[in-house]
This record gives sequence, structure tokens and C-alpha cells, in this order.
Amino acid sequence: MHGHQHRYKGYQRFVEQGIDEDIKRFYTKDNILGVLGSKEFRQERKDENEAIALLTLRAALQDRPPIKEVLKQVADITEETPQDLRTSGKKGRASSANRAFTMYAYKHYSGATYKEIAKYFKLTHAGSVCYPLTMGKQRS
Repeated sequence: MHGHQHRYKGYQRFVEQGIDEDIKRFYTKDNILGVLGSKEFRQERKDENEAIALLTLRAALQDRPPIKEVLKQVADITEETPQDLRTSGKKGRASSANRAFTMYAYKHYSGATYKEIAKYFKLTHAGSVCYPLTMGKQRS
């Protein structure tokens, strides 16, 4: 932002400028602003949010499918058994891709943690989930 050679001087000037009223209100009020910006910008965000049906949004967020449902749906599409999708093995490249997609779908639609995914798919640790999720995302 301030260039490589003058980054410290630039940052010092930035800090010395102080804070504007919006920033001051944002950090000093007990009831801080949810959106930081001009009055027009804040009003636009407020108007946008009022258009959202909160009950519909809450229902959508609570309707997270369980892993068995995700597994069943992917199994129906790929014509593999749920057991094959859950376990690794030498079943071929397509099967591995389907398994990765199942993990991705579970993460995406249920909001599961890496640890939960690793446990359900019988992986040794949560870090093993990263690569299949990346592969699964590419197939989506």
C-alpha cells in the first residue's frame, strides 16, 4: 500500500492521521454498527436485508441433510453402493473421484467438520480430508 521502500513511513503517516467518526463510533459504542460505511451504504445494506424472509432463511440453514442422506443421493447417481463410497480401496479412478465428491457434498451441504468427515469415511486424521475435498469440488 505504501511501497516497499517507504512502507514504515507510509504506515506511520496512516496511523498519525487518526480515526474518523465512523471508526470511532464502531469501536466505542456498546451497540456497534453491524456495517461500516457511509450513511447511504448502510441504508442500502439495511434495505437489502429487510427483503430477506428471515423465517425462510432460518429454515434453510437448519435443513442440513445427514451424511446418510448425502451418501444415498450420491450412491444413486453414481450407481455405487454407499459402502463403496465410504471406504477407500483399489476400485479405480472413477470410484475414488465419486468418493471425493461424496465427501465434498457432505461438507458443502451439511457443514460437517473435517474431523467428522474423516471419522465417517474412515480416514486416519482430519488433514486427510483436504485433498478429497479439493478433488470433489472440481467435479461439482
